[in-house]
Amino acid sequence: MSDNPNPVAELHDAVALRVNPAEASTRPEGTLGVELRLMTRYVVRRLRLSHTTSVLEIGCGTGIFSEPIAKTGASYVGVDFAQRPTEVLRERAAMSPVGERIEVHCLDPLGQPQAMDGLGKFDRVLVYAALHYVRSEAEGRELVQLVVDKLRPGGRALIGSLPLKELRWELEPQARSVAARARLLMRGEREPVPTPPLWRLGCALVVTAKRLFSRWNGGAARPPSLPAGYAIPLSRPMIEGWLPDKVRYHWRRSAVGAPLSFGRADLLITRDD
Repeated sequence: MSDNPNPVAELHDAVALRVNPAEASTRPEGTLGVELRLMTRYVVRRLRLSHTTSVLEIGCGTGIFSEPIAKTGASYVGVDFAQRPTEVLRERAAMSPVGERIEVHCLDPLGQPQAMDGLGKFDRVLVYAALHYVRSEAEGRELVQLVVDKLRPGGRALIGSLPLKELRWELEPQARSVAARARLLMRGEREPVPTPPLWRLGCALVVTAKRLFSRWNGGAARPPSLPAGYAIPLSRPMIEGWLPDKVRYHWRRSAVGAPLSFGRADLLITRDD
């Protein structure tokens, strides 16, 4: 994530000026506005914000979470190494009624450690739909460590929309003993929740509606893609191995939103020290 030019930065630069906010933020083809609204409300809820909360988003892009976060009274700092998306976010913040609570920096979170240090510590750190861009386990570990390092004691981080290669297996209901459940809780982890039938039906209806809308609308513009094999596939054990001992964590299923997918989960981290 530190080479220049960077395929990830080029991908986001290529779409940042599109009028459709879903396309500008590299959401999947056919993503609806209602999905973006659902996603932003969902993320804000999980962050548990107040007017005294400070939030850092690493990989903010065009900042689709910035205004919803700032509207809660929280202060927001967005960081991204792609230039055009941060320019778009600055322009939007300048026109926003809560723009004074939005701060934007174009810098490489891993490649410019002194600049990141200068931002200080935060009550919340958000990394949404970005961890899957890491090219190696070493880079993934470095990014997760950065998230933890930027948290104040008692702070909370959300690393969201993670495409885990074994997620379907992990989210199936598992028969566990009382002792096994106790071990999960002692590690700060909670057992995955099985998918309710009505949730699956609702997702199926939304997916069908999206396909029909996309055909009727002539299809949405496809964002550029990364080179094949650019990033490593993520797994739950791999990501858990990147976490330092000083944190508690638990997994949650990604809510219906953009991107709408059955194969994504969120990792919530709490720093104790």
